[in-house]
Amino acid sequence: MADEAVLARPYAQALYYIYQDEPSQAVWQERLETLAGLSQNPAVLSLLVRSDLNQSVLCEILQDMADSVEARSSDFPHKDYEKRFLELLLDYNRFGILSFIHEEFHRLCLEGRNELEAEIVAAHYLNDDELSRLTEVLCQHFGRQIKLIASCDPSLIGGAVIKVGDKVIDGSARGQLKRLSRFLT
Repeated sequence: MADEAVLARPYAQALYYIYQDEPSQAVWQERLETLAGLSQNPAVLSLLVRSDLNQSVLCEILQDMADSVEARSSDFPHKDYEKRFLELLLDYNRFGILSFIHEEFHRLCLEGRNELEAEIVAAHYLNDDELSRLTEVLCQHFGRQIKLIASCDPSLIGGAVIKVGDKVIDGSARGQLKRLSRFLT
């Protein structure tokens, strides 16, 4: 997994530096998400190993599939570049790392806007006031705007787990019980 993430980084960086404007980045984020989904589809993977299709035709098929998934009618504004991008990935047998390219591109876009994505998983649903206060505290702590993604997991028993980048703050009762159990054994 780490190797694939390392391989994906230059592809994501190239897209990011070519498409600096936010509207293009938003379009590419959506498209990369779609292509990443296609790269995990067994039917698409079986299509890639067919020797009777030349690469240009294969890229056009992939673009058409992505258009149909996104309910577009060929209005992706960067079709030519996308085709060259797909050809490059196929040439170097990198089509399977599209999900990593998507993740890295998303991270670069957030970083470019001085934002961080934070995920909070709480034992109970948090109301808007709690989410707002948490976002404010995280903004102050990290010195960036925070895009908060909240979910609920009752198995935490109480408290919450917050993930921001590679940092994890485990304030859940389940986490505390695990730490206590390790301490006692």
